[in-house]
Amino acid sequence: MKRIIFTLVELLIVIAIIAILAALLLPALNKSRHRAKAIQCISNLKQTGLAAFSYASDNDDFPIFHSYPVSPTGTRYWPTILHGFKNSYYNYVRYIDATVSRCSYWNVEEDDPLRSDPFLGKNNGFYGINRCFAKTDQTTAAFGNIQISRILYPSIKIHIAEVTTASYQFTQYNYPGTDTNQLQYRHERLMNTFFFDGHVQPLRKQEVNKKSIQFDVNH
Repeated sequence: MKRIIFTLVELLIVIAIIAILAALLLPALNKSRHRAKAIQCISNLKQTGLAAFSYASDNDDFPIFHSYPVSPTGTRYWPTILHGFKNSYYNYVRYIDATVSRCSYWNVEEDDPLRSDPFLGKNNGFYGINRCFAKTDQTTAAFGNIQISRILYPSIKIHIAEVTTASYQFTQYNYPGTDTNQLQYRHERLMNTFFFDGHVQPLRKQEVNKKSIQFDVNH
């Protein structure tokens, strides 16, 4: 039986071909991972939004409030309400698991190639609530306070979106072009958003405007 012997040159050629193929496939694989993360985020955001609707349904149809004090110096934010926070003063119903109410990017390792995305930036996977339609806490009104069923044009009003900070909020002053923009477009220049009519939609920066966020007399 004749033995097949590779010369060193042939072996190097094979290795070079494999390296070229790997270099060609890696961007496609990373892009697929980006899309998978974005799809998972849409699912998480949808569940978070529906949990917020469930809270509203149990509380006279008012949107979940942004924050509430737990001590003279401590504050908790709206996601912990959905997680069923309990202490000597509060005993909230659990509407959703804490691992679901965050973007799927939150558990990406620091050295992961996804971290190199220039549109990801510093990211902890936070979702923020539109403060224009929510109270600051159980007693203090913010920009406006209206029952969800009374909001006109709910399909264009953003309820929950992806944000950059742990304040878990955004306001009418955070639309693109402002100095305090907290909205984060972490999915290849897209930001997943949950609207007051219950649908989730990825938006580009130029698709977000003051009208889609602000509370006004016409709701």
